[in-house]
Amino acid sequence: MWIHTVDLPLSEIRQISPLRDTWFEARPQAAVRPKQHTLRAVDRALNALRRDVINMGWLAIDQIDWVVGALLDGQLQLSEDAQARAITLREFDRRIDQEIFKFIALHQPLATDLRLVRSLLRIRADFGDLGVEVETIAGFAPRFAVAGAQSSPLAIIRQLKRMAELSAELLQNSVQALHDSERDLARKVVEQKDEVRSQFESAARVLLTFSFEGEGQRRATVDTLFALNSLERIANYSLHVGSEIVEVLSPIRR
Repeated sequence: MWIHTVDLPLSEIRQISPLRDTWFEARPQAAVRPKQHTLRAVDRALNALRRDVINMGWLAIDQIDWVVGALLDGQLQLSEDAQARAITLREFDRRIDQEIFKFIALHQPLATDLRLVRSLLRIRADFGDLGVEVETIAGFAPRFAVAGAQSSPLAIIRQLKRMAELSAELLQNSVQALHDSERDLARKVVEQKDEVRSQFESAARVLLTFSFEGEGQRRATVDTLFALNSLERIANYSLHVGSEIVEVLSPIRR
């Protein structure tokens, strides 16, 4: 069963629950700025950036939900929805880039604030690259749904489904960890690195076995391999996000 999120307007996407302030616990609060109201303004600006990055993650989750449905269930409308939402994801990417430069110019952040901004910048880049992989699968899904899924053995479809489920789970948990400032959840995401590699290698071995069974099977397995490769990259981008969250929520060493 794929992750399902509520389809909200751009201005309301996943902003219902408040962000936890533990994002700032890694930053010394005392005597870092001459005026307390300046610190509060910086916190508000950083939280606004963080919210936009989180919303990018929720959009990416929706995209994966739709594109996997198109890939495995033949729901081609979902593939079109994923490609259409990619425009919104790119708009978030562009807007966050502008807001980060604006933040630096207006607030002249200290090194501890720049540490948080750097993490948001890296996470935003991971979500953007992840969205590109989703677009790749969305463009590939119609051809696979018509030809590949009909001719692929059940073992191949099963491997593809497992990789899709793992990738979706890692992305869901990494975005949730960012939203809730949960370092432990982010660490659990990172700890699944070996599982991602093992799952991909297992799927590749199955595909290799079936590729020698004839021209028809070879074509289906090659199509599946392209989809698996993109799903593995999605999982790896989610691992990168988890690593970044663990780092930014760790106490600063003096």
